[in-house]
Amino acid sequence: MAEFRSQAAGKAPSIKRRADDVFFPGVALLLLAIALVGFAPSYFFRGMIFAKLPNGFVHIHGALFVSWILLLIAQNALVSVRKIKLHKSLGIFGVILPPLMIVFGSLTLFEFIRRNGPGSGKLVLIGDVEELVLFGVLVTWGLLARRDAASHKRLILATMAIMGPALIRFPFPESIGLQAAIGVYVALPLMVVAFETLVTSTHSSHHRHCVRTDRHSSADLGSGCQHAFLAALRRPDPARVKPPSFHETGCQYDIYRNDHQ
Repeated sequence: MAEFRSQAAGKAPSIKRRADDVFFPGVALLLLAIALVGFAPSYFFRGMIFAKLPNGFVHIHGALFVSWILLLIAQNALVSVRKIKLHKSLGIFGVILPPLMIVFGSLTLFEFIRRNGPGSGKLVLIGDVEELVLFGVLVTWGLLARRDAASHKRLILATMAIMGPALIRFPFPESIGLQAAIGVYVALPLMVVAFETLVTSTHSSHHRHCVRTDRHSSADLGSGCQHAFLAALRRPDPARVKPPSFHETGCQYDIYRNDHQ
């Protein structure tokens, strides 16, 4: 019984690890795709560092944010293939980039408002500052929780919080552009919640199945011992019958009974 329980305890976490190895790198690639589609016309298709942008702040801002997403992809991929030492080595960039992103993101935002006038940036100011604050708080929390791998990689997905500017530039129909961007923005964290719910339910179902198997196997073992013992009583000749040992009982008692009846 203890063996079955230990096997159940050993198998369930592996299901979670396999799911994580696919899901988290996939989310990182999805965030890269969102950034590429949103900023393709104004940044990526214009040569990135060679693009004609309003000022140097915007260039630095774009380079930092792209570097962060590429780092997110690399770090998740390294964990998936169990290159933990390299993952930790690259982690220094995870400490350096977020503060720079917040500083230059704020400078770029205020520069945008200065160029276009105070009235043009109210909604942008509220939305972008909120995203930067949320990103900064959750990523800092994730870095502090780096020894707790499960919490660490989930908190680093706070990168979703800074996808608003990319989503608002998506080629949605003009009539539903804002609503569609908000819908996708809200759907991103809900996707993580759905994944966690699915994995947790799978884990619980697997555990219940192993517990049932444990009980049935224990019952079969007891029944096998009884049948083997009765068979030995019916044919007590020690020259022809070797009483079964404990390890020969269980699922082998039918073979023993057929051979000696």
